[in-house]
Amino acid sequence: MSLSFLGPLVGAAMGARHKPHRNAGNFLFGGGSPFHGARGLLGLAGLATAAYYALRPDPGASMRASPPIVAPGTTVVRGGSPAPATPPPLPNSEMVVQPGVQRLLRLVISAARCDGALGEKERAAILAQAREVGAENLVESELARPMPLAQIVAGVREPSEKEALYVLGYTIVRADTEVNGAERVFLVQLANLLGLDAGRIQAIEQDVSARIAAAG
Repeated sequence: MSLSFLGPLVGAAMGARHKPHRNAGNFLFGGGSPFHGARGLLGLAGLATAAYYALRPDPGASMRASPPIVAPGTTVVRGGSPAPATPPPLPNSEMVVQPGVQRLLRLVISAARCDGALGEKERAAILAQAREVGAENLVESELARPMPLAQIVAGVREPSEKEALYVLGYTIVRADTEVNGAERVFLVQLANLLGLDAGRIQAIEQDVSARIAAAG
């Protein structure tokens, strides 16, 4: 299946936070970011690659110095960057996600509603984005029966994947501003469930906040 539905849903989730989020979106999906596009967000093994580059001193320079990874289904254009083949969205009835993708989707939804239930307007905005990419039924089912955060992150073992999940959750709830009380409760719970210590969390948040500020 195409993973392209994740990007628009992350944007809709940040929009549901009622905060400015242009810089945060640029950080996650900007051309110089390892989170650029769904393949970058997921990485080839969970989120390990994304976490590794997201927290380096200069991920943009590192990526520019490295040859692009050509994934299966990619068309290489001579003299240019590889252009991923983009199949049309699958019908809702055919949308089946892998466990790693489903974990991300559930974390995005959990972060979007971390300070309470989503209002009808916010829910409709997320579903509208899902409808555009043929994932409305999938997303609607996840919205209807939200999963506890402990279940969402259960089984995550790789330290780099844990950090990348925290980066994603933190970016969604913080957006371009600051973290409020309810959002901090969510992040503390996420950090505890992922087994990340306070010093590492502080370093990640400082790094991500600086990158969001610089992404405008």
